[in-house]
Amino acid sequence: MGAEEQQQAEGRGRPELNAKSKSNAMTMAQFISWKTHKDAAASAIKAEASRKRAEDIAAGTVQMNGRELFLHEPWVLYGTIKKKQIEHGIKGEILLDEHAQTYLD
Repeated sequence: MGAEEQQQAEGRGRPELNAKSKSNAMTMAQFISWKTHKDAAASAIKAEASRKRAEDIAAGTVQMNGRELFLHEPWVLYGTIKKKQIEHGIKGEILLDEHAQTYLD
């Protein structure tokens, strides 16, 4: 590709493109202002979604994920019988070790 073709491809040989791009240029202050407003709007949307999710969990209308279950109902995770605490007897009955039996009392 020749130098003239490359300049045309990049828009350097066309002054109307250069003038148009400079008229839409932002100053640093304008960019910071725009970014601040954009971040505030995104933060507000995220806070509203979080508040709605907390209300739905409190009302029991949605299923909780693991983290929410741990925060709201930790006894479900800590008060459970683990697989290694269960044994099978000779007749097929299920036997629990002493630690697992304390959860049933």
